[in-house]
Amino acid sequence: MIDLISGLDIDILIFIQNSVRTPLLTAIFGFFSIICNKGFIWLFLTAVLLLNKSTRALGIRLLLCVALSWVISDLVLKITVERTRPFDYIDGLSNGLKRFADANSYSFPSGHSTSSFAAAFCICRYAKRKGWLIYFPASMIALSRVYLGVHHPSDIIAGVLIGTTGAFIVCIVTDYLCKRKFKRQNHGLEE
Repeated sequence: MIDLISGLDIDILIFIQNSVRTPLLTAIFGFFSIICNKGFIWLFLTAVLLLNKSTRALGIRLLLCVALSWVISDLVLKITVERTRPFDYIDGLSNGLKRFADANSYSFPSGHSTSSFAAAFCICRYAKRKGWLIYFPASMIALSRVYLGVHHPSDIIAGVLIGTTGAFIVCIVTDYLCKRKFKRQNHGLEE
């Protein structure tokens, strides 16, 4: 099964390299990749949300979701799995695109995808009316990593699943804690 997935990963990357890559798309996907380096876009958004009292709870949840995704992807899985980045072993794939990858980091899972989908799930869950729009930049960030050849497609899929699952857990736990705190406060007022 792993051989099948690895073969599909390589076929997709070579197809993109030979059939899809253009200077315009490289610039677009490069932009989406760069804004998520070190989680910048999500940390910036968190800071903005924390500044406003009405969005502070969302900012705290977003920070927790992105932090958990970073711990799982970068501090646990990348170090445990040690998967080589595709441009390190697929001939002709790099074409100067190594600048979009952390040279000291492994490929599995994609940290960009993990943090982006953790953030997207969290924002979408609490920003009911237009929260779903956040999935556009999250998806572009994730896709950019395959387009640029710094991740295998399976790294992206794993990142999406890990980020979404981690964010779901954070949201469930924080919802529970907030309800519990609210009940305690109301109970104290009734006494």
